[in-house]
Amino acid sequence: MTRPASTMRAGSRAAFTLIELMIACAILAGLVLATMMIVVRSSAVSETDALINVLESDARRAVDQIAHDLRQAGETTLVPTAPTNATSLAFKTNLGYSLAGVQWGPLVTYAVAYENGETNNGVDDNRNGLIDESVVTRSVSGGAATTIVRYVRENGLNFTWNAATSTLQIRLTLERLGPDNRPVSRTASTSVMLRN
Repeated sequence: MTRPASTMRAGSRAAFTLIELMIACAILAGLVLATMMIVVRSSAVSETDALINVLESDARRAVDQIAHDLRQAGETTLVPTAPTNATSLAFKTNLGYSLAGVQWGPLVTYAVAYENGETNNGVDDNRNGLIDESVVTRSVSGGAATTIVRYVRENGLNFTWNAATSTLQIRLTLERLGPDNRPVSRTASTSVMLRN
């Protein structure tokens, strides 16, 4: 059945033209692409934020562990005796007192050791994108070393003595690669007053 000629207007049509459909598809594709770019970018930001939180948490936990041990240390037991940017530190903790005087515990050592496959040569030997990264280890009286934190940036652990305040500053920097393959690092530090 056909419409009477009187009901059809000149220039009216019942469907979209091919050009109009192509323009609509191009606009829709642009909107989808822009939305995908926003999602990808926010995902990378979220991954970086999560990595920052992990690095801060790990650095703070390690610094707190070292500080906890040092709070019981005797100033006279430090090796080196007055560290300045030392990357390792050994000390004895106070176990108590007797008639003979202070009873010192075994020697506790915090030191930096290179990650497996890394050497001190300024090159990424283990091909993980980081140069000369290391771990912080803790050992007691020369026993087996226990790793307390990984991903320590080169020269990332420092002990510095302040004689004026009898405090030892601990500074630890951790570093890992972010989702965009750029290094992300975070530092934790604290000062500890030692016993005489």
